[in-house]
Amino acid sequence: MGSLTLTDIPYEVFTDHILPLCSLKELGAISMVATELWPLGKDESLWKYFYIQGLKGAIPKDRVIPHVGPRSLREFRSTKKYGHPSFAIEELSSEHKQLIRKRVIRFEYNHNAPPHLGGGSVFTGHLLSSRELEGFDPIIYDVPNSKSYNCGIRWGDLTIPHSLMCWSSLPPHCRRRAPWYEAGTVGTPQQQAEFAEQIKADWIEYNRSKGLSTVNLCNCPNHYREEDLDLGSSKRKSKSYRKLVLKKMKTKQKKNEKRFQRRNGKCIVSKKSIEILLLEDKLEKMKKERDGLVDERERLNRLGESLENALQ
Repeated sequence: MGSLTLTDIPYEVFTDHILPLCSLKELGAISMVATELWPLGKDESLWKYFYIQGLKGAIPKDRVIPHVGPRSLREFRSTKKYGHPSFAIEELSSEHKQLIRKRVIRFEYNHNAPPHLGGGSVFTGHLLSSRELEGFDPIIYDVPNSKSYNCGIRWGDLTIPHSLMCWSSLPPHCRRRAPWYEAGTVGTPQQQAEFAEQIKADWIEYNRSKGLSTVNLCNCPNHYREEDLDLGSSKRKSKSYRKLVLKKMKTKQKKNEKRFQRRNGKCIVSKKSIEILLLEDKLEKMKKERDGLVDERERLNRLGESLENALQ
């Protein structure tokens, strides 16, 4: 088996795990690594992420909003129904066909179909995607269901008793295992409830100490719908989040540029730089004074030696 390359990494890994650690400059560098990664630099969902990340206080502190989870756990269904999978492939654009090969878009089958219809092999006529695409609508915007246990408690679906939100936002000191879970058991319902409530209480206290929301414990804006976040005057949808982010960066650049001005041939920055220049002048004077004192000390030492020799 050959070594894996950057192009072998699934799209969801980029959006959910690599992207939060990257800056815009780094995203641009990644998109120039290979032709297959070039679309990353133009993906509106990624620019939407940077747009939301740049907004301060986006997650409401006192208003409960649905936690829809990471992109990889969301599902979108095609708005058009196809008679057969082959018809869907024929009618899709070349871009969408590439996404089918990459398993971003897949065929939807009815897993609850009766046996005489082939059971779970019946094509429903729709396509599924784990990312938001043109022509695809969300199946449901709700807390993702989780059937797996972590550390002895269930994660993901808040509608299930004794469950928590997402592991990625959980404070490190709360990521501990239940004592009875170490023994290889899932614990009784009462044990699960007590342990989950203890973790939640610690999580709430941590968020309170940091000035974060105590009702929406997850602090990743990407895990909520944009329309549910407190975006202030920027609470609006946009056809091009890329332009919004770049305009915001341009405005910030112009604002910083205005702080620069020229005085006496030197480039300075506002009042603070004037203070720095004055301190530098004062430092130069003190250095000259120090050098004068050193010379005076050496002169006195030589004079002392001469007088000592004269007395002998």
